[in-house]
Amino acid sequence: VVKCLCMFTNVVWQIAPLPQVLRFYKEANTGEADSAPFVNTLFSGCQWTFYGFFAYVETGKVGFLTLVYSSAVGAVLGVFYVYCFHHSCKNGVIQRNLFLYYKCTLCVAGLQVVAMLTMQHTNALLFCGFVSSASAVTGPLSLLTTMSKVFRTRCSASINLPLSCI
Repeated sequence: VVKCLCMFTNVVWQIAPLPQVLRFYKEANTGEADSAPFVNTLFSGCQWTFYGFFAYVETGKVGFLTLVYSSAVGAVLGVFYVYCFHHSCKNGVIQRNLFLYYKCTLCVAGLQVVAMLTMQHTNALLFCGFVSSASAVTGPLSLLTTMSKVFRTRCSASINLPLSCI
């Protein structure tokens, strides 16, 4: 039951941005939306899929495959979300932020590769699990990336309302 609830809530969180992203693609404009939640969906989906598979290979415990099953959809949808956002974004500041998120994501992924090459596999697995857990926290926090703009302009147009309501 717990595994099913875990998978269900993950998939709901991963599918929730779909209507908004389809609107971005159709209108070829992201407006004032920030890309952080979409990049986080991609990163979290890939991270949890990787961690689940890595843990399964290292331990042989089939239960870790639940992480793969529940996160693979997020990885695929995340690629679609980021692709649509990247090609629809017209705002230079928001584009620069998107590239910053790319760099941060690649740094974290690279750090894990270094950990896997230099640490014992059990320690590398622990480190990758920590990164996965941290990515679960950064998901909701990614919705706050535009708060300084909201306070500065006294306009809430940049808040990602569809994801904030979940």
